[in-house]
Amino acid sequence: MRSPFEDPPSQPVDEPFGPPDIEPPPRSSAGRSTRQDLTDTTLLVIAVVAGALSNGWPETRFQWMLLVLAALLAAVAPHTPLRDYLRERAGRGLRGRWLPRPPSPRRAAGRSPGPSRRRRWLLVALAVLLAAGFGRSLVSAGSGALEWTSVRLFGCDQPTELAVLTTPEGLTTARRLVDAYTMDSARRHQGCPTVGAHVYAAPADQAREALRGGWQGSALRSIGPRPAVWLPGSSRYALGDPAVSSNGLLVAAPRVSLAATPLVLAVPSRTLPENAQRTGLTWTDLLDGLPALGLAPGVARPDPLRSVTGEFATVAMYASAGGDPSRLAEPAVDPGLAPASRIREIESGVATALDTGGYPIGDALDLLCRQRGLDRPAAALALTEQQVVQYNSGEPLGDRCPGAGEPPPERTLTALYPSDTLHLDQPLIELRWKDQSARQAAQVTELRSWLTAEPGKRALTSAGLRPPNWPVSGPLSERFGARSDVVFPPVQPTDRVLSDARTNWQAAQRPGRVLLLLDGSGSMREPVGPAGPTRFDVATRGVGRLSDRMGARDEFGLWVFHGPGRTPQRLLPFAAGGVTADGTPRRDAVAAALRTVRPAGDTPLYRAIVDGVGALGPAGPDRVRAVVVLTDGVDEGSDVTAEQLVAAGRAAAARVFVVSVGEARCSAPPIRQVTGSTGGACYETDFTSLASRLDALVDTLWSGGGGQR
Repeated sequence: MRSPFEDPPSQPVDEPFGPPDIEPPPRSSAGRSTRQDLTDTTLLVIAVVAGALSNGWPETRFQWMLLVLAALLAAVAPHTPLRDYLRERAGRGLRGRWLPRPPSPRRAAGRSPGPSRRRRWLLVALAVLLAAGFGRSLVSAGSGALEWTSVRLFGCDQPTELAVLTTPEGLTTARRLVDAYTMDSARRHQGCPTVGAHVYAAPADQAREALRGGWQGSALRSIGPRPAVWLPGSSRYALGDPAVSSNGLLVAAPRVSLAATPLVLAVPSRTLPENAQRTGLTWTDLLDGLPALGLAPGVARPDPLRSVTGEFATVAMYASAGGDPSRLAEPAVDPGLAPASRIREIESGVATALDTGGYPIGDALDLLCRQRGLDRPAAALALTEQQVVQYNSGEPLGDRCPGAGEPPPERTLTALYPSDTLHLDQPLIELRWKDQSARQAAQVTELRSWLTAEPGKRALTSAGLRPPNWPVSGPLSERFGARSDVVFPPVQPTDRVLSDARTNWQAAQRPGRVLLLLDGSGSMREPVGPAGPTRFDVATRGVGRLSDRMGARDEFGLWVFHGPGRTPQRLLPFAAGGVTADGTPRRDAVAAALRTVRPAGDTPLYRAIVDGVGALGPAGPDRVRAVVVLTDGVDEGSDVTAEQLVAAGRAAAARVFVVSVGEARCSAPPIRQVTGSTGGACYETDFTSLASRLDALVDTLWSGGGGQR
């Protein structure tokens, strides 16, 4: 028997961690090794980052900050010592109310996991509710705060470059709309614009063909960069299925209508009686009534080959008095255009009005720019309502005609609204290219959404257009020659109507009497490019193309000028048709004559123009009389002053066109004055594009009857 004073016998003690001299490997609170935790953490971070990058590379500072934050949260999320440490610190701060404290060793064995698990699920549920109820607002507020901070610290992000293509007539309007959008985007993004737009122009037909071809090298050289947005001026320029014809480069081209503007007859306000009837009359009524207003018998209309305004005005005048204009929108209905005799009468009046006012054969803005410079305008013009407002408000009329302020009342135009008129809708076409970036596509969508919403409609109205479902206001008022209460039929002519009208227009055109003056100075001996042909050889081929495109009634003469001070060398006299008097094909005769020329000497440019306009003969409405000058230099060696040059051009009533290549420039004041005052034009080009420039000029001057176009 053991004595009560004896020590109790020692009991065996379990050693759960082994002998004390052996340290266990470091473990996390989940019972796993630190190496395993680090591996899991790394894999989780990689998974989060890879998932984020699968949706695209971050393009803003805010997106980068979100990606970094997600990676940090992924590093903390696993059951690692780092998470345990943060959990312990958070638990102490919250006094254990929501985040349970790690159990002590004494209580670990007897503590039920229920309360801790319930609290954990409660936190998860609370997080879900917060995300569902306030997540979007918190993200928006956070994005705004981060954007404000980022701009203050680092400045603005690089805006997305956006190429916006329009027509020459719509260039001023397109720039105005894009500028308004850019300013609005800057206001909404801490003063930082989200887009940097390049707005440029090309004729709608030319742009459509380039888009159908996938905007390849020739379009890049002759027009500009590949556009992301196209404003063609009318929905008549449909692309069809662009993916078929563009080798899959242009994936889609969705279209939305932004606004409309009706065709009107614009007359000088001083000629209009105070109680004149401005609505209710047809195009035929108005054209026949022009002499009663003291105006030229006819209307100055833009060239249908260069202007959608001119094309639609031609249809409206030809189709007037043929019935309800809605018939023009029905493919199966005969449009009932005017007979050939009436069309010739209309075109004769157009020619008279153009010649009387010295208006250029160009688009609507070319006519208005000339109108702005006339002392006493005496012709009516076929325009759109918006173009009348642009003129009366003194806005710029394209790149060649800067703003001039509001004209005095006696020089303003007043719009007359024919009851059978047409209108031009103003579509926006999104160009979705195969390799387009997501950021650029998003900016195009945002621009379209802005233009079709309230801010965009206000901008369209201020530009003189009529957006759908929006009150007519702003400059569409009597102050700028318009009427806000006019209702016009929403008619878009079919392709058949437009094609028939163009065919009839070509047949009714008057023939041309054109003298070509070719520079034969010494500089024309220079080669075009390394080991290339000479400038004169390239020009010779271009002149040959002109003779091939003549109509049967067109007259063509050829002179060469070189100096000093000599009169031009007359190589071919004026003759009509494609064959000379001795039966030689005109192209062969031109080539043979030019082979006799040896370029040398100065450039007596002014002397050649003065002699040329004098040789065209008396003025008359039966022919287009023009001098076309092809030169690579400025005037040298002439015995004619600049003042004499301008006076001779005005007195001859002949149009002067100058095609400048090489060192020649259209900015020279005498050239600008003589071409502008005679209704001609000056074109700067290079020798690689000379042929296409001469072809376009031929289409302006040569007649439609029998000519190749």
